[in-house]
Amino acid sequence: MDSIHLDTELFYIFICVGGLGMAIRIMAHFSAEAARMRPKIGKLNHALIVLRERAQTRKPNIKVLQEVTVAMRDREKTLRTYQDQLLQIDIEQMRKETESGGQYGT
Repeated sequence: MDSIHLDTELFYIFICVGGLGMAIRIMAHFSAEAARMRPKIGKLNHALIVLRERAQTRKPNIKVLQEVTVAMRDREKTLRTYQDQLLQIDIEQMRKETESGGQYGT
């Protein structure tokens, strides 16, 4: 009975040591990976800061452009309506000329 109990204890100790070894290996790997990635993260952080600063300086221009485009949207809707109407007139004219046997545009 004692040998079975001793075998199971040794097995549990072996499993625990193996798990501890795996944990240490994983931590060592990720710490090396973190050290390798640190300069890249620093560059990306700097680029992000620069982009945010540029965005702040361009905000007034964006507001002006938004105000201008609001007025242009109304004009664009009106012009699209005119374009659709002209297209319908053109299609009707083509249909009439086709029915009468003539050619369009002559």
